Amino acid sequence: MSETDAIYNRYGTPVYRVLDDGRIVDFPGHSRGWLRGRYIYDYQGAQRGSYEGGLFRTSDGSVAGYGENPASPHPTLPARSARPAPAPVEPEPPRPAPASPTALGAPSPAWSATALEEML
Repeated sequence: MSETDAIYNRYGTPVYRVLDDGRIVDFPGHSRGWLRGRYIYDYQGAQRGSYEGGLFRTSDGSVAGYGENPASPHPTLPARSARPAPAPVEPEPPRPAPASPTALGAPSPAWSATALEEML
């Protein structure tokens, strides 16, 4: 599995990796969530936000994290910290049936009150 993006928090710290199979893992290699289309789900099947244009957004449309090439609108982004060496990825737990997607807020250029690490 290869990485398609690395996701940084509001302080520029690398937190997650997005893999080509849609899985979201942390740098120690633990599965944290997965993508179905643009929607982010946790392993209980709950919708946690969206990933589009290199941005992790919460349900209100605000930004919780950003990738290597984020699209607008987004807040002022900090300099990125060095990425740790990724650990081998653990086997993925079964993906549950996802909840029906709920409406998302319009994309906002503001940081979310929810920290990236709290999304998954």
